[in-house]
Amino acid sequence: MLKNMSHEHVILVFFHILISSIHVSEPSSEADLDGLSSMLPLNNSCKPHIKGQTDYSVGASDRIVLGYHSEPQSSHGIIEELSTNALTPVTFFDDYCRNNIPVVARQVTQDWLGIAPDFWDDDNLAQKFGDEQVAFDTTLNDLRSGEDATDMTLEEFLRDYHQKSWYLIDSVPERFSTALKVPPILQTTAILDGFQESVLWLNAGGSSSLLHYDNVENVMCVGSGQKKMLLISPENATKYRIPIDHPRGDYCGVNVSDIDTVQYHDVIAAPWMSITVNAGDCVYIPSYWVHYVESVGRTAAVNFWWTPQLNYSNSSSSDFETATPTDDPLSLCDVERHPHMQLRYQVYKYIKSLPHDTVSVDQMQHCVVHEHTLEPLLSSELLASIDTDGDDMLTAVEWETFDFPEMREDSDGGDREEIEAGAIYIRCRTENWLLDMLA
Repeated sequence: MLKNMSHEHVILVFFHILISSIHVSEPSSEADLDGLSSMLPLNNSCKPHIKGQTDYSVGASDRIVLGYHSEPQSSHGIIEELSTNALTPVTFFDDYCRNNIPVVARQVTQDWLGIAPDFWDDDNLAQKFGDEQVAFDTTLNDLRSGEDATDMTLEEFLRDYHQKSWYLIDSVPERFSTALKVPPILQTTAILDGFQESVLWLNAGGSSSLLHYDNVENVMCVGSGQKKMLLISPENATKYRIPIDHPRGDYCGVNVSDIDTVQYHDVIAAPWMSITVNAGDCVYIPSYWVHYVESVGRTAAVNFWWTPQLNYSNSSSSDFETATPTDDPLSLCDVERHPHMQLRYQVYKYIKSLPHDTVSVDQMQHCVVHEHTLEPLLSSELLASIDTDGDDMLTAVEWETFDFPEMREDSDGGDREEIEAGAIYIRCRTENWLLDMLA
């Protein structure tokens, strides 16, 4: 039979017989599983079965999985990886923040946060902080709504989260924050003056985020486990029109484990980069970079959010002095939050995206709302005080020059409730919002 076949046909038959004879066994233990996961990069054509996550080994050929749909595009840049001493506050600001470029610092968490690797062990966390109240999601999938959040003590969470697929995503508890230092690269006035929040992330493995972007700057430090990340630059997200079709939450509705290639063909086409962040590493994810994150194994991490500077592109590190001496690092509990700065930034960018850099007072009150409740965040009295010429119109100049710390008090002189950075929703944004924000 073979003598009547072409040379190419014979080769195809041979490979068919060879592939049919191969038997792939399931990992026999969780240790084997972790070893398998560590060998497979995010862009591998087959996705490993991770405990608590969908089993992609069944019918994997019928699915197109985000991060496994194509090779990352090295021609569009490679995320730089640096060692402990390679980043200073000046180089971090000048080379990365100001240029909106991600970077990974390898094996710095112990030095930067001032903690030992065993700090993240369940037993240690339970012993030292077990009575702290924490909020968590009862699913490993990213909901970005807060509606499924549940409260209990950290000790109660740690007792059951391995079996129940819980995911702790909450502000770093108060006593917990006394044990953590602020990464030295963040100890500049440019960053601390706009500091928003520090969040604790803890799950038993298999968690995955939505494809989304954040309108804050972000450094995430992984204490244990591993996080695999896919990133799309704002320029490519705009060029390929990545659909942020859920503006309340700033995420794309694509099913990351089974992409609808008709509805989300732009997601498939966009160039992307990948990075694996291991225990001990810290990664900088700039604002407006579209990204997706999955956890491999039991993962504990803490991140730091701050508001982008309005004048990044026109500034240099000489404008921003180091806030504290390097031999006296700041404790996280000593860092003041500035929620009004995020509101100031987002609304300013919104006004600048409009014709003549101007918006009516009525439209402003209607547009700037709480992401979950849709309640207005700006009172009539506050907007009247910003409208210095009394024409019922607000300009970008009026907004930028307003004394924003006053926003912490209401019209009666009482304490005004602080606005969470992630709860600000501007519902009148244009279709080209992402491009406008980069302008």
